[in-house]
Amino acid sequence: MSVDINLLPKRENKKVVERIFWITILAIVAVVLIWSRVQFQAAQSKLEVKSQYESYLEAEITMLENQLAEYRGEEALLTYGKAVAMLEAASQPVVPLIQKIIGLLPSDGTIVSLWYEGDGQFALSIKTNSLQQIAAFNYHVEHALGVERFKLQQVSTEVDENHSATVWYEAEFKLMMVKSSVASKGGETHE
Repeated sequence: MSVDINLLPKRENKKVVERIFWITILAIVAVVLIWSRVQFQAAQSKLEVKSQYESYLEAEITMLENQLAEYRGEEALLTYGKAVAMLEAASQPVVPLIQKIIGLLPSDGTIVSLWYEGDGQFALSIKTNSLQQIAAFNYHVEHALGVERFKLQQVSTEVDENHSATVWYEAEFKLMMVKSSVASKGGETHE
């Protein structure tokens, strides 16, 4: 008599373990394939962006080289007349300003001092014998000249040495030229 051994549950357990193993392997392979596809897409996207940026930089370099060649061509054609015109365009219109100020002075007024303080700012000192003439001069300069700011700094009095009745008033002004008026007289401003 022989003993019957039932191997079916053991075989069934072996098949279940083997099936789980292959399913796990397939899941791992699927995850690895999906991950590598995502990484490939990201790398391809970065490469495309870098390629577009490189094309942009090449276009900028070409444009700048053309501008440089054009500038060098103009520089070679610079004549004495153009150089003088460029210097005149870059300078402050001081002489026309002084002429206008002299034209606006009161009849008995004199310019004591006029100096350029830089960046379109001037300081002016006039002497006259009437406060009304100082006020009129102030009004005319503000409205006749292209000034951004015209400010009376101080008024001082001076009596003759003989203590006579003649009183002189000295007024100090600060004025700032408007950049557009400077540009219209001397060329374009480059800001």
